[in-house]
Amino acid sequence: MGAEGQVSPNLRAKGLLWRGLLLMRGIGDDCSASRFFEEALALFRDGGDLNGASETLQAEGDVYRNQGEWKLAGQRYVESLELAEQTGNSYLVAHGWMGLALCAQEEGRFTAAQHHWASMLEWSERAGNRASMALALNSLGEMARYGGDWEEAESYYKQTLRLARELGNESRMALALHNLGYVALSRGERERAGRLFTAGLSLYEGRRYHKGVAECLAGLGKVEASKGRLERAARLCGATETILEGLGTRLDTLDRADYERTLGTLKSRLRERFETLINEGRVMSLEKAVEYAVTDYCTKS
Repeated sequence: MGAEGQVSPNLRAKGLLWRGLLLMRGIGDDCSASRFFEEALALFRDGGDLNGASETLQAEGDVYRNQGEWKLAGQRYVESLELAEQTGNSYLVAHGWMGLALCAQEEGRFTAAQHHWASMLEWSERAGNRASMALALNSLGEMARYGGDWEEAESYYKQTLRLARELGNESRMALALHNLGYVALSRGERERAGRLFTAGLSLYEGRRYHKGVAECLAGLGKVEASKGRLERAARLCGATETILEGLGTRLDTLDRADYERTLGTLKSRLRERFETLINEGRVMSLEKAVEYAVTDYCTKS
């Protein structure tokens, strides 16, 4: 506060930044959030607060990335990185690399994405931020999975799981278990894959993270298809689609590719029965779909 009880420009800038973040992350109102970020950035720059400016530039990058404007998002992340490096703020540097990695992935530049995730991991380690380390390790696992290096992917996923357990981060634990399910499937370990997907599903359901539930149902659908249990696989795929449509979202790139291959197999083998079975899964409630999915699997990994 100033002498007359007025809010200082820096404090006002922080308030604007956080209001924008709440709008963007809380309800997805990117348009309103952008106006707050623009005003906050001007105040941070006028006051010489490089860290504040860096964090706001990252937020603007997130808005552009949400809108599919990869070039504009990348420009904001690069500028944010440069400011954070000037102040030596390892946390902000790490998250600048994360933004660049996500943009590269969406553009299909996976070699660049792998480099950016590795840089995020390095800076997260410098910051001692184990939550960010877990995110970077999982993402490096995804890059290895994309390249078909399942051994390297498994190593990264296991490191993610270990860190997530130490942190008590159930969402990150669930993601790692889900990803390890695909590793097991790649080796033909169908029963183990089923248990891993089910363990992840249980954690996601407990946190009411429904996209994660859908991701694990899709994985279990692939398991069932690989075991020749085509009717169960089709119903699980139908349930997956209903959940995702209700959320207005879709599976991430690698899961989506696996899911579409599963659907192709089911269509060719079930023929005229395919749509009927898919629709049987579509009308299941989320709770019913989860109960149906875990029938044959325990929740131990």
